[in-house]
Amino acid sequence: MAKEKKVHKPKGEGRIPTLAPYAEILAGKTIYMNHGGKEHSASVLTSGVIRMNDKDYTSPSSAGSAILGKDKKGNPRQVDGWKSWYFNKDGSRVMLNTLRGSKSPLALEAPKPRKAKSAKANGPAKPKRARKAAKPKANHAPAREADVSDRDVPQDGATA
Repeated sequence: MAKEKKVHKPKGEGRIPTLAPYAEILAGKTIYMNHGGKEHSASVLTSGVIRMNDKDYTSPSSAGSAILGKDKKGNPRQVDGWKSWYFNKDGSRVMLNTLRGSKSPLALEAPKPRKAKSAKANGPAKPKRARKAAKPKANHAPAREADVSDRDVPQDGATA
């Protein structure tokens, strides 16, 4: 059999656009991003694709990265598009991230209540072990010379 050549699709092609679930709200609207003192704009298509400067992007982050350009090494700069892009709602600019609401991984959840610890069914709880006493540290001070008072001096006044 002959090997089939893989057809490489442009990056993002065949992917479901990130804004697809919100296309009903955003379709036909313009979204805005500020960078470097300039306001950039893009439009959201009915499919959820973001069209900016005649190029299509499947996510707000990829569109934002296109605005930021590349770093010194030639890699695209990273940006959180959900926080960078805004749209007009009721006369004010609203961050795209507000659309996700409770779906947002950034949304704070109330802490789950902790369950009270219950005694084990197989008997009373084991007593806690006492910690072992710490070993005294070795004294690494240099040995000092003996004082005259430490020497054995005969009691009777005789000298050695």
